Amino acid sequence: MNATTTGTVVGLFIAASFGLLCRRDMRRAVIAFVALGWVPFIRVFELAGSRITQSLLLVEVLSTVMIAVWWLGRVRPPRPPLAPSEVNRPLLLMIPLSLLSLAWNLGGVDPNVPAQNVKLMVSLGQVLLIAWPVGLYFVAANAIPDTRTMRTIVTLVAVMALPSLSLVFLPVEWRSYVGWSIYFGLAASPLCFAASFDTRAPARKLGLWILAVSPLVYGIAIGKAFLYVTTVIALMVVAFLKGKKSLLAAAPLALGLYLLVVVASGSFVPWPVGELIDIEQKQQSWGGRSGRVALAADSLRIWARHPIFGVGPGNSWPYMHRYSVIDTPHNQYLNLLLEFGIVGLACFLWFIIGALRTGVDALRRARDPLHRTLVTGWLGLFSGMVVSGLTGDFVFHSIRNGGLDLFSAFYLQWIFLGMVVAAAEIERGGQ
Repeated sequence: MNATTTGTVVGLFIAASFGLLCRRDMRRAVIAFVALGWVPFIRVFELAGSRITQSLLLVEVLSTVMIAVWWLGRVRPPRPPLAPSEVNRPLLLMIPLSLLSLAWNLGGVDPNVPAQNVKLMVSLGQVLLIAWPVGLYFVAANAIPDTRTMRTIVTLVAVMALPSLSLVFLPVEWRSYVGWSIYFGLAASPLCFAASFDTRAPARKLGLWILAVSPLVYGIAIGKAFLYVTTVIALMVVAFLKGKKSLLAAAPLALGLYLLVVVASGSFVPWPVGELIDIEQKQQSWGGRSGRVALAADSLRIWARHPIFGVGPGNSWPYMHRYSVIDTPHNQYLNLLLEFGIVGLACFLWFIIGALRTGVDALRRARDPLHRTLVTGWLGLFSGMVVSGLTGDFVFHSIRNGGLDLFSAFYLQWIFLGMVVAAAEIERGGQ
């Protein structure tokens, strides 16, 4: 039995066992999913194309099982209403919009784009990469009934983030063994920082701060802009929400330190910011023909010829391959605009606005300390992801840009969005 067959057998066994757990107790199934979704070495099904081979990981298989069991449970009456939220409609619309974009572009390939690069199965896979996260959100929002379950999930994420503290000190060849934990650290970071405002114990506060800044430190160490930008934005949002007065008081101090550094260095871009910019330029992420600005211009030129429903799900690669120097826009917003047109981008922006309004409203209503920490931390995380979307597709992933693997790293954001909505529903019920 080869490795692929073994992975399939093991994966199917786990999926079947998970399906039974979903039928018995969806609450515990969500907890199990949080703990297992990241696992990278069980590749259940292998999908082979003409130029690349990708595998379905546990996160995709378990998502399918959990969403299917939850949905089938709702088909039979009585069907309770979905937990109310402003994100429900735009998220539900994203799936039919992606299918409409696919149908709109059937048989309408640009004659300058090789038809063999535009594949129906790839487009359907991209539709699934819209449906999976949306489904996860609805399961979490409607299947987590109590604060105790939320506390368990928050604690689990923090514990699974602990190995990320070692990444800076590990040799490069060892980092792949614990690299998965940095994404738990990214989700735990704003939660830990929010929790640090509510504890007086110095040791606990220090531990929470260390875990909160770990993705920032590791991102700077390896020159990964996504990690340090997302963490900085997330922590700034939490600081604003939890300590507006202290944040405002620190602003003159921060400005004074910046001016001292400028005077001492003779540059308006002080170290280490200058080094980070140098790294981005060396990686060709900024400036030049393959920089972000040039890719944005190329994406907009392609979109202008397909303005309403775009070039179709999963089709940014063949169009960028033909009309640009890099095969991806490297931008969440431009990727959605390119593939789903102005209609798809408008729906995504509707979702972002609705999510922020949902979080702010939930924070305003929250009385339970855990709910306040959860909502505050999620607002920080979501804000960071929204800003980082300017550099990559980290919310809705592109199947042509490693989306199946990325989903195993970023599924936590959808679970936490569901918990924010569930927490708001619990608070409404308690009033």
